[in-house]
Amino acid sequence: MEAAIKHYREFKADPINAYRDRIWPLRLVGRRLMNVHQRFSDAIEFFKFNVAEHPQSDMALFVLGDCYERSGDVKQAIENYEKSLALNTRDW
Repeated sequence: MEAAIKHYREFKADPINAYRDRIWPLRLVGRRLMNVHQRFSDAIEFFKFNVAEHPQSDMALFVLGDCYERSGDVKQAIENYEKSLALNTRDW
């Protein structure tokens, strides 16, 4: 976790990456921790870092809620799903 976050911060600090998508790679790593390795506590920490880095991202909150749900923490899952919906202004 620490090495991945350090690498992300170095990537983010490099001006050549100023306009690259930084939400997707973080989500991908967290999903891999959750789906492939079943390391829910690590995935939750990674998704929380993603939310801290991108607080206005409805998708960052949604995948955090998804991980909480899959780990059995329904209360936290609902809380993050509701925050995600509040940020999502699309009319479905």
